[in-house]
Amino acid sequence: MQYISTAAAMKQVDTNDAAYIKGYTDALKKQHARERERRRRRLYFIKQRAAGVLLIATTLACIPLMDGDATAALLTVPMGLMLIFSREMWIDNQYYREVEERHR
Repeated sequence: MQYISTAAAMKQVDTNDAAYIKGYTDALKKQHARERERRRRRLYFIKQRAAGVLLIATTLACIPLMDGDATAALLTVPMGLMLIFSREMWIDNQYYREVEERHR
């Protein structure tokens, strides 16, 4: 049967049918799982950026303690900037391992 519009098709759907309810609940579970994964990924990158800021701040705070010698800053400042601006995962934690396991 050909329907003219989706509204016409929706009138023919029995929303009390067990298969419809199962499909709907499965779709809701998938949507919640995607949202949960998005939040976990966002939190990971917030932590990564915070680690980069902390690394740069620590470096800047330690320079006066080392009598102005900023040799360590040659490594730590680029590393901190990489953590702040990178879209790649650089910090190894449980979430990182889960994502790597999924990619294998």
